[in-house]
Amino acid sequence: MPQELLDKLDYGDSTRRNQPFLQDTAKIAFVAEIKGPHDCQIIGFAMGGHRREGPSEYTGELYGIYVLEKYQRSGVGLRLLKRIAQSLYGGVHRSMLVWVLKGNRAVGFYEKLGGVVVDEKDLNLGGKNLRELAFGWRNLEGLANQLS
Repeated sequence: MPQELLDKLDYGDSTRRNQPFLQDTAKIAFVAEIKGPHDCQIIGFAMGGHRREGPSEYTGELYGIYVLEKYQRSGVGLRLLKRIAQSLYGGVHRSMLVWVLKGNRAVGFYEKLGGVVVDEKDLNLGGKNLRELAFGWRNLEGLANQLS
């Protein structure tokens, strides 16, 4: 995502926008944290639930996953993805997709895990035209087992 768009993000707006999500029991969220001597620090999160859009054969969706840069490539993202995959599979889903901006470093992450591009769409954020790719997994149980 372009840096100028990231710079415009507002924590308060984000909190208000995500409040309904956190109260919806059909959606799931996991937080990764490290414990310090006096408190905990959140280092990542992942959210998922029913597919919002995209090919109908993919019923579950990883809505988003984020890990602080300092903790990327340490296995935190894999553990978060595993929890989402297990939770979706343990519910009603047998497949999953995730939307990611073309050119994002996460593209390689999803490709290494066997995700294949199953859809594409244009996205306009703050006047910027961007391309999103949907990576899909038809066998969610297999993905969850692969991450174990």
